[in-house]
Amino acid sequence: MVIDDKAEALENAGLYRRAAARWLEVFDRRVSEKERDWIRQRRNECLRKRVKPPVRVDNFSDVRRAADATQKKMGIARPGGDAFRLKDKRWG
Repeated sequence: MVIDDKAEALENAGLYRRAAARWLEVFDRRVSEKERDWIRQRRNECLRKRVKPPVRVDNFSDVRRAADATQKKMGIARPGGDAFRLKDKRWG
């Protein structure tokens, strides 16, 4: 068994990818095959536990809702975005 405080602290914090990278550094400094095998297992365990962030689909409806709410607060809300259309005097 190999003890590395930094790798173990990362694991306890739930930072499994960083912990796996740290175990790889520790692995490079070991000579004994038994220690290397133990570290390899520990690193693989960290890699299994890592959580990938959920994929978020771009959805601009949230932006539109926020913009609409802001326009209402400012008192410039007009249906169909008329507040931001230039009025051409030639066309009435």
